[in-house]
Amino acid sequence: MLKWLKRILGGTESAAGSRKPQEAEPLRYQGCDIVAAPVEQNGQYRISGTIRQPPEEDGDLSIPFDRADTFPDRETAIRMTQLKARQFIDEQETPLF
Repeated sequence: MLKWLKRILGGTESAAGSRKPQEAEPLRYQGCDIVAAPVEQNGQYRISGTIRQPPEEDGDLSIPFDRADTFPDRETAIRMTQLKARQFIDEQETPLF
């Protein structure tokens, strides 16, 4: 079932499946860690990242996500990944973890 959920949420594997995107420093937001990991694709950077339960909490829970939005540089993609993750967290009626 976990594979199915990952496919629905987008996962974080690059289209080529070759190498893992470099993760940015985690951003703490409303009790979650947002880890941006933009995927380089055709000279652009695509929104990709993970919303994680903080390491000091029990368990290792995370929600990976990808979007089709692309940006010309990695820093912009990181900022937009963090923005999209914050929007997702804000839209939830119950805590994620």
